[in-house]
Amino acid sequence: MLALVGACANAPQPPRDAFWQGRMSLTVHQTPVQHVAAAFELEGNATQGELSLFSPLGHASLVLRWSPGQAQWLQNGQTRSFASLSEMTKAATGTDLPLEALFDWLAGRDQAVPGWTLERSGSGGRWSARRSQPVPAVTLTVSPIP
Repeated sequence: MLALVGACANAPQPPRDAFWQGRMSLTVHQTPVQHVAAAFELEGNATQGELSLFSPLGHASLVLRWSPGQAQWLQNGQTRSFASLSEMTKAATGTDLPLEALFDWLAGRDQAVPGWTLERSGSGGRWSARRSQPVPAVTLTVSPIP
């Protein structure tokens, strides 16, 4: 019984919700090339959270919210609903992104994702992830504010 209690005390705890902010740039290398660069705030986790992208003047120009079984894209007073964060991301960018890995990458954990290469640069937490397969190629660069 004591061993069981000790095992429960040492069991890994699920990650707590987190908050990040900074600048991000996403380029989807297709014809025509899609490129988005913005200040961002991200809070939550891959299951439930919110991503806000800000215009150069500091106004939220796009807000993505998700929870199990639903996702919402809020922009210019309009709301679009999706069944999942993955579905919403595909609609927004035209491609699939490694959403669960994004949270690990922001937290400093170098989770491997097939087809993606992660590169960290400098001590400020800046990183870049590049996808070569499947096409189209994708580049995501993030500069978090500590």
